[in-house]
Amino acid sequence: HRIPHPIPLICNGPDPAVQVLKVDKSVITRNGHRVGILAIASTLKNIGRKDYISKRGQQSFSIQVKDPSISGPRAIHIVKSEDFPTLRKGASITLRGRYEIPYFIEWGHRTPRYGECRATLIVYGTITYDPDISIDGNPHNDDCNLNNNMKQIPIKFMVGCPW
Repeated sequence: HRIPHPIPLICNGPDPAVQVLKVDKSVITRNGHRVGILAIASTLKNIGRKDYISKRGQQSFSIQVKDPSISGPRAIHIVKSEDFPTLRKGASITLRGRYEIPYFIEWGHRTPRYGECRATLIVYGTITYDPDISIDGNPHNDDCNLNNNMKQIPIKFMVGCPW
């Protein structure tokens, strides 16, 4: 038996969706130390059948880098963020940002040598809404598909241990 492939749903209202998340990795040397550079680009597009119309500050599209080894607000770094009070049907917004990794050794994971540690960061392209946006009485800012509001890419690398 073959499992039928799900047909992508196009909903009737506005549907802001994270369509692209791309990370380019490079290395620079600064003051004799290697620094890992993440060049990040993410694209949001309204793939729904209607324009998204809201008020300022009720929604944002952002590129974030999260360190899963720590918890709380310190774990998340917002690289770039943009409010999108209106987004016409078919329109898109692209954010570009850069994140630097200090104490960097090399990309990928391998057996650590003395003084080295494995590290992982998770890069996100994400849409966030005010908690009360679905009950604010404005149907034009109700995202009809909340399942396409985030993309993520894990980035593995070696660093000098923090101790």
